[in-house]
Order: sequence, then structure tokens, then C-alpha cells
Amino acid sequence: MLVSLTVGKVDAGVTVLLTPDKRLIEFPSILLPPNISSGSIVDITVGRNNASESAAEHAFRDLQERIYDAFGASEPAVPVLRCRNATQTSVVLEWDPVELATADLLSLSLFRNGQKAGSIPRPLHMHSTKISGLAVDTELHLPPRAAHHRRHLRLGQGPRPHPQAH
Repeated sequence: MLVSLTVGKVDAGVTVLLTPDKRLIEFPSILLPPNISSGSIVDITVGRNNASESAAEHAFRDLQERIYDAFGASEPAVPVLRCRNATQTSVVLEWDPVELATADLLSLSLFRNGQKAGSIPRPLHMHSTKISGLAVDTELHLPPRAAHHRRHLRLGQGPRPHPQAH
């Protein structure tokens, strides 16, 4: 579409252009020809650049895909909690290495019957812990919880071992 506009006032940064129905348009002076002055008539062709629009859309979608592949494709995995050994008064728990995806592990805590029983030191390297001093013939619920970034993740319901040898 070709538009003819009359130059009103020319400044260093902005030129005022007038439409045939006397509407004002502020236009960057740097985009106009160098020898214009007030009263000059300029023709401006306006059109949609489909090729550039499509290229920008493709570049944006490609960036979105790379961001998703790097940071959003996988989530922290819930490791399997197992009872390695149990006696009448102690239990040794083990679990798979904690898979964090792109999260940072802040802490790994063990809860005994709903109460925090302690934190696992070096949770990225330690994959087992021993709990001793347990009462005989008592059922336990021992789920670990991992804190990463701003949320807590239940790593598993954990076994309900009876601390007695079989």
C-alpha cells in the first residue's frame, strides 16, 4: 500500500507528517530521505513482510524448543526406597541415586511416623542410612523428602518394615 504524506515539521529525531485528512503522524527523521523540508510530499510504502515474520516465528519456536529440551523435558524422579536390612531394633534403608533433572538439591530429610527424624548428610553421594533404637514389634512409616529450589518432593512412601529379623 502506497501512502502519500506531507511533511509538516522536521526535527533532528522526529518529523511530523500530515495525512490528506490532516492527521498528525510522528515519524523517525532518520528513515526519511535527506533533502526533505516542510511542505515536501513523501511516499511511504507499507506492507506486511511475511518472509521475515515467518523466519522470526521459526526462530522463536526453535528457541522455545531448545529451552524446553534443556530445562523442561525431564523432572526430578522419585527414587525407590528399599529396606536393605532389619533387626529387632534397627533398619537400614537404601534408595536409588536422586535424579534431579535440572533442579538443585537443597536437602534430603527422613521422617519417622510424620516427624522429622533427621537429614541425610551428602544426599547426592549417600544412598543409605541406618536407623537404630527402634521399639520392638512397631510398624514404621519412613518416607524421605527432598527439598529442591522452592518445593518439597516426596521421594516415596517407603517401606513399612517391622524391625525384626526374619
